[in-house]
Amino acid sequence: MNDVAPGPASARVLVVDDDEGILRLARKSLERAGCRVFSSSNVAVARAIVEGDQPDLLVLDYQLECAETGLDFFRRLRREGVALPAILVTGFTDESRVIEALRAGISDVVPKSEGYLDYLPEAVERVLAQVRLQRASAEALLLRDREAHYRSLSETLPHLVFTSNARGECDFFSKQWYAYTGLDEAASRGLGWLDAVHADDREALRRNWLDAVRGDAADYRHELRIRGSDGRYRWFDMRIAPVRDARGGIAKWFASCTDIQSQREALDERERLLAAEQ
Repeated sequence: MNDVAPGPASARVLVVDDDEGILRLARKSLERAGCRVFSSSNVAVARAIVEGDQPDLLVLDYQLECAETGLDFFRRLRREGVALPAILVTGFTDESRVIEALRAGISDVVPKSEGYLDYLPEAVERVLAQVRLQRASAEALLLRDREAHYRSLSETLPHLVFTSNARGECDFFSKQWYAYTGLDEAASRGLGWLDAVHADDREALRRNWLDAVRGDAADYRHELRIRGSDGRYRWFDMRIAPVRDARGGIAKWFASCTDIQSQREALDERERLLAAEQ
């Protein structure tokens, strides 16, 4: 199913009703609102549509001309692992049945009164808006939990770790960063951390960093010198990787800087010896 609930102008709606006349009227009403409509008077056909066409929303008549009611059909889909929002259209006014439907997971119950088909597009939009809000809230919670995990993990690593938002503005630094650089949070946030980078590396890093995050890069790597609290510089291997949201977009960037001073010194010594032999 779609990860993001669409607006009514692009929604794919399946209407299940045993009255062919109502099906035609419901299709006409929803298509005027811009929906793409599938319809069926048979639950077996409706199940095949759910599987093949993957609608965004169900509109189910409660009373169908079979042993299974619209609510029974909805419950069966849930048992089979199909979690679609649904509107139940019904002629009953018994409050206990309405509560039963809502407890089963039905998003809205629409009375089958005169003129209800004119009201149906509004009900569809209200349910889809509710789904969009729920998914956005769930995604925000997931990102918050993931960010908390990364921050907790960073405290156990020997590297200098920081995160940034999707625009490349840094919003978190590990305690190792503060201990090594001597910078505080205010001085490090945003792009302030670049002040700890060697002047010869800073501008290229700033340009490459912003190009990487704005270009939706898969990852980025850069060797640079970072100033310690004692004023001396050490070489680090910086790697950044994106943290993606449910839609595949980049929500944050996770960066780690590994001390490679000893490797650089060994490389410089090797090059010195090779040059001396020539």
